[in-house]
Amino acid sequence: MSNCDRAVIIGVSYNPNDRHILEAVQRVSGPLLYVGGKEDFEKWRATNNKFEHAAETFEKGFAFLIKRLGLPEGNHPT
Repeated sequence: MSNCDRAVIIGVSYNPNDRHILEAVQRVSGPLLYVGGKEDFEKWRATNNKFEHAAETFEKGFAFLIKRLGLPEGNHPT
C-alpha cells in the first residue's frame, strides 16, 4: 500500500492498535477515500489529511467512488 497513489477504505473502523495499517495509510501520497461512519472518518483523517469522506454506506458512495477514481461510467454492478 505504501507505493499506491490512491486508496479506498470501505467499512473499516479505526483501530489505533493496527500500527501496520496506520503506517501504510500514512505513506499514501494521493487521495484516500473512506466509506463508513463520520466518527471513524475523522479518526482516519487525523492519520492522513488526504482522506475524503465518500459516504456512510457503499451504496450511497458508489457513484462518487467511480467518479473520484476516474473509472469509466457504465455498467458497474451495484
